[in-house]
Amino acid sequence: MTKRGSIRVKPKNNGKGKDPFGKTNHLLAIGINNYPETIGKLNNAVRDAEEFEKILKTYYGFDHTRCLINEEATQEGIIAAFDQLITELTEDDNLVVYFAGHGQLVHRKGYWIPYDAVQDKRHTYLANYEVLALMSDVKAHHVLMIVDACFSGALLSHERSAAAERFYEMPSRWVMTSGQIEPVGDGVKGEYSPFAKSLFTQLKCYPKDLLSISQLWVNVREGVVDNGDQVPNCQPVRNVGHQNGEFYFIKPNAAESPSPLPSSVEEIVARGPVSEIEVPEEPVSDLEIITSEDLKKAMKKELINGNSEAALQLSLEHLNDTSDYTNIAILRMGNLRRLERQIIEGVALNDTQQRA
Repeated sequence: MTKRGSIRVKPKNNGKGKDPFGKTNHLLAIGINNYPETIGKLNNAVRDAEEFEKILKTYYGFDHTRCLINEEATQEGIIAAFDQLITELTEDDNLVVYFAGHGQLVHRKGYWIPYDAVQDKRHTYLANYEVLALMSDVKAHHVLMIVDACFSGALLSHERSAAAERFYEMPSRWVMTSGQIEPVGDGVKGEYSPFAKSLFTQLKCYPKDLLSISQLWVNVREGVVDNGDQVPNCQPVRNVGHQNGEFYFIKPNAAESPSPLPSSVEEIVARGPVSEIEVPEEPVSDLEIITSEDLKKAMKKELINGNSEAALQLSLEHLNDTSDYTNIAILRMGNLRRLERQIIEGVALNDTQQRA
């Protein structure tokens, strides 16, 4: 394989193309398959970008979209598209950027690889720091960047925010990447990349009308690690205009859902923190988890009983999501499930061969 909550919105009379808060959503999607042979062609990047555009139009009412495909996505073409958005967008707009293509790590710095890049000629790439500078110059209320490329995790700092609450009313700058600082899968030709497949499934099938970035990431991450060896990442980007806000994908019928989203910062403060992550009603273990020692004992008990997945699940439920071990636990759980499937498939294959 090639590498690479339930909320009611009080609607306003905002006109076509605006969400219930009066914001206009914009998309810039970039997909590149046809790289030079020296760099390596991809199978599914174009398909992923076009499908993402289609989903946002169909499910979330995005009327302002632009898709740069193959020869349109040169270094100059990508920068020009950003420059146009920098000129046109205001505080009344939101922007989602989606990049599917090659990425490269050079001297521990990450790069997007445009259509016209030349192998080993770094000045023909698009550096992550340049992308973040362009992101910083966009005056939109929310800017979300989703990057499905190798080494895309280099966009993000290793420092993680401990805050659990993100609010739509406050400006935000978020980046979601398909992996850490690692190669990622392009997928089988004619399908989607593993990351894109999980992302599209969540965007299309999420049952509620409003989907926060933090909830989307949790769902996408579990889907990816259960079927591959990469671990997606997502976090706010500091020093580019982030003010502890969070973008929501909002379906056009969101006004009919059951509980109101705060309409002002004052109302948010009055309500207090709201957690997006749903906690299971029943603990996996019958031991009450209070301290790290309790957690160790509970995990040890599950491991002694042969319940490896239950032990990993305990760690996910009781560790803060910013913990470095969280990604390790999720990856190991995915590996465990794949191993179980392989064992089952192997048993079935042996049984078939014996019958033949």
